[in-house]
Amino acid sequence: MDSSSLGQSLLSSGSRRQSSLEYNFALPSASEEDITRRRPVALGVDRTTFGSKCRVHIPSDDGRTAASIGSQSRLRMVQFGRAFGPAVLACVAFMDPGNIVADMTAGSSTRYELLWALLLSSIVGVFMQALAVRLGVVTEKHLAELCRDEFDKKTNFALWVSSEITVIAADIPEVLGTALALNVLTGLPVVVGVMIAVMLTFILLSIDNRSLRALELLILGLIAVVFIATAALFGQDSMRSNGDVAEGILVPTITSRSGVIVVSIFGSMIMPHNLYLHSALVLSRKYRRESAAFLRRVWRLHYSELGMMVALTFVINVFIVAVSADALYPQCKETNRNFFCDPSVETVSNMLQEKFGKAALNLFGIALLASGLCSAVTTTYAGQFAMEGFLRLSLPTNTRNLLTRSFVLIPTLIITGTGGSHEATNLIFLSQVVLSFNVPFTVIPLLKFVSSKRVMGAMRISQTTYRAGICVTVLVTVANFYAAYYGIFGGSRQKGYIQAIVVVVTIAYFAMSVFLMRCVPALLR
Repeated sequence: MDSSSLGQSLLSSGSRRQSSLEYNFALPSASEEDITRRRPVALGVDRTTFGSKCRVHIPSDDGRTAASIGSQSRLRMVQFGRAFGPAVLACVAFMDPGNIVADMTAGSSTRYELLWALLLSSIVGVFMQALAVRLGVVTEKHLAELCRDEFDKKTNFALWVSSEITVIAADIPEVLGTALALNVLTGLPVVVGVMIAVMLTFILLSIDNRSLRALELLILGLIAVVFIATAALFGQDSMRSNGDVAEGILVPTITSRSGVIVVSIFGSMIMPHNLYLHSALVLSRKYRRESAAFLRRVWRLHYSELGMMVALTFVINVFIVAVSADALYPQCKETNRNFFCDPSVETVSNMLQEKFGKAALNLFGIALLASGLCSAVTTTYAGQFAMEGFLRLSLPTNTRNLLTRSFVLIPTLIITGTGGSHEATNLIFLSQVVLSFNVPFTVIPLLKFVSSKRVMGAMRISQTTYRAGICVTVLVTVANFYAAYYGIFGGSRQKGYIQAIVVVVTIAYFAMSVFLMRCVPALLR
């Protein structure tokens, strides 16, 4: 299927094919009262992934419930506590090993100059995740399910292939990050660490068979470990100027050699597979759809936890950039005058040990290990939701994990076996660029649905929000073309096989851009 037919099928599928399923907002004239009385099809309620025993109940907003709990303010606290959880799993993508490598590259190459890019990408990430949350709460369907219902078979297949590419690209940093962390902490060869990383993920996923809530708490604990370890690392350098850090956050600066790093940062923060994940995770909460006002309260509860978790992960990323700048920037400035510095995890760990001692080395290894473990779990879930939605094929989480890892193991074992830690780090960095390249394929359907009156009814997004989403998509696309140009013609010192991969991905991205440009006019109407 060529790119022209793909774009045309997406544009026309909504108009020439009415879905046979009744959404909560099936009619353009539906009132808010009608919205809450309609029920979604069974696939949106009793899916395999979230059985009735796994769903967490959010108490309703009526006076009787408040009286039984004690007070209205206590009811608000209970509601927030019950809603808290989906963003914990979703925001793992904001501090996974891919982010850590992008942060190391940014800090060692430009010191604190690209902290503004971290802040901007975090804001854009919150914006996109909030749209996914709103879609899930209002329709009680996740993004992949709606794509299958609305688009034709060819378009669905293309979108599913794109989602699987993003899941595989996201899984590479999780496997390699865990393996590199084990190498830092124990000295195990990276190849052995890759095999151990796979086994550890199976163990963590087994917890979900008992309780999704327990898994959420475990992931929250691992995030706390990453925060404590990176905060301790940040505190090692008493000579750092916090004013320079603040300036890097608030004053945007960019050079020709730092452009590709900015793209990798955006790729590590705006993850396409994470939109599928978050729109599905909110379905793990059950509640009485008693009024439109209560639905708004539910998604605002999810917005609140999303803001809290992204703020936490932003601080973690700032810590890592600052620590990398302190340990590596002076040396990289001397040896890499014309190119960005691409330090391996081994280089960073050695420099940390040399400058701050063995404790700093262990803290870095612990942070990387905790990050790799929790992100491996969420990536597996993202792949499972995409497969469930696009193909209506449900697999046990461990089976899904095995399927994804089978595509990841062979290239990672070959590269780590031949190139060691440095080539493993290069592969992680490249995977972030691939993720950023797939953003339009996920964001365009998301914007189509949340702006549709037929799908969202009175709760669709405003025109201002919609236009902001279009601008973000266009900016990311332009940035991706810049990264591809720099990777091929900009004098990058990456290995030949990496440049070859960049060429292939760039050619494929031209087809994606045609798809994007054909969709924008229809979306603006």
